[in-house]
Amino acid sequence: MAGQVICTQAAIERQFAGLPDARHLSVGFDAFRNDPAALYRRIGERIVAMGGTWDPQYTGPSNFEVREVPLEPQLEERLHRACARFQGIAPQLS
Repeated sequence: MAGQVICTQAAIERQFAGLPDARHLSVGFDAFRNDPAALYRRIGERIVAMGGTWDPQYTGPSNFEVREVPLEPQLEERLHRACARFQGIAPQLS
């Protein structure tokens, strides 16, 4: 599963690289969960800049709570090893 996620992300990044910056918007998870209204505005700005229409009124939640689920140490180690096999991007264990 980790390899699939990594390969999918790499494919998305390759596709974005071929687009002009004004035609795509990359969003980090923290930015999305902390301030979805700001992201909504950014999306709207891009759509309007390309000639589309957009309702500027955001009616969603102000943020999204994230609940972290602790992993068993053996599972966390296996996940890190799996990520390391794909492009060596596994984060350092604490």
